[in-house]
Amino acid sequence: MISCHRNASSSEFYKLVDLRNNVLTASMPIVVVVDDRLLLEQADREVAVIGQYAEAWSMRKLIEAAAGGGLTWH
Repeated sequence: MISCHRNASSSEFYKLVDLRNNVLTASMPIVVVVDDRLLLEQADREVAVIGQYAEAWSMRKLIEAAAGGGLTWH
């Protein structure tokens, strides 16, 4: 889980790019959860960017899924 601040997302993004470019980890399933409890719109932007390289969830979607609201993939 990372915060929705762009520095946290940027750091995670670079890690994901490194993992995807490595032959041993290129197909490894990765899930990133972005904490959206403070800045909802910023978190949605970060989920969209990170979602290009990994399965990305916002905290509210994860809470909804756990409460029985179903799964919504990004």
